[in-house]
Amino acid sequence: DVALSAVALLEFKDLKKYVNIDSKLIESLTSFILSKKNANGQFEVRKSYEMKYPYSNYSWARNMYVLFALSKSGFKNEIQDAYNINLKRVLATKDSYQLALMANTSASLGKNEDYKTLITLLNQQYESKNIKTETTFTGSKGRSANAETLALYMMALQKDEKNQQLKIAQVADELINYNGYYGFGSTQATALALETLSD
Repeated sequence: DVALSAVALLEFKDLKKYVNIDSKLIESLTSFILSKKNANGQFEVRKSYEMKYPYSNYSWARNMYVLFALSKSGFKNEIQDAYNINLKRVLATKDSYQLALMANTSASLGKNEDYKTLITLLNQQYESKNIKTETTFTGSKGRSANAETLALYMMALQKDEKNQQLKIAQVADELINYNGYYGFGSTQATALALETLSD
């Protein structure tokens, strides 16, 4: 599974700070992920039963998460075609979760103008209380999806901390309010929220 492999890649990247991870393991994981990029620049994230249907928003979310993970791991040239396709898509749909993923990806890739465009759209949605997420790469909806989106939005704001300090504080306060007895919702939402709030 390409999307789950992208999650593992980020986990190994974080673990490397504390334990010795075999570099061959990371190399084989990234090789597998990149091998799943088709001629159109999309990662084949769909299961066999999904192939009969049009490319869904869930598939787009998984594709953008894979891009996010690879860009965070230092890949640039290898994902340029995929980046262009997904950027065009997210600017058309303006799904908040996908905007946040792509804002982080653009910052990692040094695409400063794209980052400014994406973060401006997110700021507008946040200020007008119009954060709208259909689904995340794990298929989360509702509270969990909103927590994941806010965490990724805050992570993107932190890429321009000097100019976004007030907004970061506002989003952090709202994100903390999502924390309940079972964390921030799904495991992914909780992990993302904790990572972002600890930075």
